[in-house]
Amino acid sequence: MADTPSIIPIKKPTPPAPPAPPRPPGLAKDVKWEDAIFNAIFNGERRINTLLKIGRDAGGTDKKNVRATVLKYLEIPFPAGGVECERQRNRNADAKPDKPDESFTGRYESTGGSHGRYFWAINQAGNVVIAIRTMRDYSTSDKGDASQKYLELRGDLQGNRTAAMFVANDPGKFWGYLQPISRTELRWHYGSYLDVDGKRVDVEGHSYDDEHLRLVSGRPTLMKSLYLSGDHSLNVLMQEAEWFPLTAERYQFLEEGARSSLLRTLLEDYVKTPDGFTAEEKRTKDSAAARLVVYMANLLWDGQPSTKADALTLPPALEEAYRKELAAYLKRARGIAFGHHNNLSLATHVAKIWLAHEKLNYGQVKRSFLDWLIHIAQDRNTKGWLGERHAKTLSRLLEIPLNRSSGTYRYRMKLDLYSFLGFRVEGKLLVEPLTDPKWGATSYDVSGWWIGPPVIFAEHDEVFDVEKEMPQQWLKEDFEGTLYIGELTFGVKTPWFDFDLVDLHGVYLRSKNGLLLDIEEWDIDPSVGPGSGKTPKKPWKVSGGFIRASVSLAKSKLIDLSKPYPESKELTRNLDSAQHFCFGDAFLTAAGRQYLRLVCADQLAAFSSTTVDIAIMGHADRPSRAGPKLNEELSLRRAENVKTALQDILGEQLKIPPNDIRTLGFGDLEQWFADWLKSFPDKTIAKPTRDPYRRRVDLFINAKLVATFRDHV
Repeated sequence: MADTPSIIPIKKPTPPAPPAPPRPPGLAKDVKWEDAIFNAIFNGERRINTLLKIGRDAGGTDKKNVRATVLKYLEIPFPAGGVECERQRNRNADAKPDKPDESFTGRYESTGGSHGRYFWAINQAGNVVIAIRTMRDYSTSDKGDASQKYLELRGDLQGNRTAAMFVANDPGKFWGYLQPISRTELRWHYGSYLDVDGKRVDVEGHSYDDEHLRLVSGRPTLMKSLYLSGDHSLNVLMQEAEWFPLTAERYQFLEEGARSSLLRTLLEDYVKTPDGFTAEEKRTKDSAAARLVVYMANLLWDGQPSTKADALTLPPALEEAYRKELAAYLKRARGIAFGHHNNLSLATHVAKIWLAHEKLNYGQVKRSFLDWLIHIAQDRNTKGWLGERHAKTLSRLLEIPLNRSSGTYRYRMKLDLYSFLGFRVEGKLLVEPLTDPKWGATSYDVSGWWIGPPVIFAEHDEVFDVEKEMPQQWLKEDFEGTLYIGELTFGVKTPWFDFDLVDLHGVYLRSKNGLLLDIEEWDIDPSVGPGSGKTPKKPWKVSGGFIRASVSLAKSKLIDLSKPYPESKELTRNLDSAQHFCFGDAFLTAAGRQYLRLVCADQLAAFSSTTVDIAIMGHADRPSRAGPKLNEELSLRRAENVKTALQDILGEQLKIPPNDIRTLGFGDLEQWFADWLKSFPDKTIAKPTRDPYRRRVDLFINAKLVATFRDHV
């Protein structure tokens, strides 16, 4: 950085207002009111009524023209242009909390409007509000095409307990304001705003387009930047869970349908029915399979007319016992309008959890409902064209591949452990999927206790390295839970031989999601060895112990300096490249503060966590007549002022203590190292260079670069 101030003049773009009416020839157009509105917004003013007053006080006589200009400017996160920089304040900024007059964060179901029911996921950070709005039912006007789409909205509090909101990618398409009715209810007023007298002003909207929002959950929503991974299937599942969640009615239908006594009876009916040799016997087996397929098709219908399930009919032997239950099931299935048309992956995932929960014993075999259905699909796949048809339908409904083996997903699992003081156990569990979908090797922290005689594991002592084949897919989160490792040895000692009559060893993982995996089943391994030649004091021996340890995804201990997480460009638009600091100044500009608000709203779910890790790092470039100390101080002050602004915006939504937020000022160290690399062959430090890229503050959340604040345009 340099030591002299710099003034960048404001460059006001042509306001995007509609064309003014024709004016008499020779009469100059007065645009002072437009300048006044522009400068007010550039200094952080986002309230419609205040901007309207500023425009009128500055000479704007055409109310409609002034209003159109205000709304057009507010459609974007921040107007383009330079920043007037006249001061260089190298000190900590005073706290200036946003003090929002209303809290909108939550997840809502809406009714009303002219196009059906919607789900709203709203995050608020300070005076900024963002939202995702998705359809709950097919739109009659769009013939269902819009049911899987969503609107991303962005807006600001207005100081009258309302929030003006615009669709991020097409502001003129959908806009309006949110207004609280009670603690758990909001109202969306389309194409309107609230004037200074508290009256609704309809610009494009009508009351019949309004929506009534009812609070379902007060938690913030995971936006796309928080769940994107290399696993497409996981991304789809997370997006549906966050943006197209199941209603309570659908969730209850899936749970009760997957655990019903009718499904248990249909499974028993299939496995008890012999394959047979005659055509009649084979038709009986096919009919038993068809009833299972129809039952599951009603449970997991994707809403497409071509896949609509047939009516389920029962044989006389079952009809009388299950007539009422079947009628109730089909009535509820028909009541789930259009099936799971926009959250089928989520519905299937929930159904499979409950199918895996219920068990059915038949003969000497004990399987979950899910395992029985997978087994039946594999079995039918070998029984001719009708069997293959049933198998393919079950494969599609349950999202399982068809093959001849009972196991369809393979994982490699490797556990290293070491102990402290003979009782405390720590280690790493490595899990690598060997079949699709492959999300790469993942490390888990293992921490627990050894119960038994003290034992010392050498560092990185390998407990097991195995490949497991399972009939259902496990996600990364499914391997989090509790690990159980047990050993028991019982034997007899003689002067000539040592007999280990029983040598048991077993390893099990119980997932926090309710799944159970036998990594190494209990195994009896008797053995014999030479004796000591002396008569033992005790002719028998018993030894063993037990480990109970928690398993959780390993946290990265390194700062990731790679490409930032992709916060929604539709939300931030030009703000990520705006001027966030004046040259040589430690205070955030209005653009920088607004950018931070949007980042906070986008990442609100992370900031609301009690375990979030936040680091803020300031940098500068090299030229400075005052020496490197000034750069170090400036980079640190900027980082600390971003932290202060973070607290101002989030307030009580920030769940970690302020002292846990790390702020660092590296001065020109990064630039010095870059110059040294350029001159490395000569082993001389190159002449200090000015690089605007180095003058920045980086915000890291959970070791990921989330946002960068710069002092240049």
